Amino acid sequence: MAPEEQAGGREDARRTLIEDYLSVWHRDHPGEGCPVSGFAADLGREPGQAARAHDVYTNGVRNRAARPATGDDDGMVPFCTMVGALVLARATRGNPFSEELLRAPRTALTESGTGQSEPRRRTA
Repeated sequence: MAPEEQAGGREDARRTLIEDYLSVWHRDHPGEGCPVSGFAADLGREPGQAARAHDVYTNGVRNRAARPATGDDDGMVPFCTMVGALVLARATRGNPFSEELLRAPRTALTESGTGQSEPRRRTA
């Protein structure tokens, strides 16, 4: 859900987006999560990739980066932080450090001081 679509306002929607993205559930369900984090390494590694796939991916990254934007920024830094943290957490899954990799940026980006460990359960 885009931040402007949530009933509680843009800041509540931004917080929910960050908490959901940097959750154990999202880490553990890559096939149901964000395609940006899922395909990042593959597209970057494929030098002969089709130009159309690259363009579609780039546009998707640009659109998703705008979601955590605030009035002060374009969302690029929070989004890059979120994607990087998720990729690292997936790579270290099974080690307690994996959850730290989710919790630290989630807390920093929401400025909550606690960070939510599990978002509401997603439905299809």
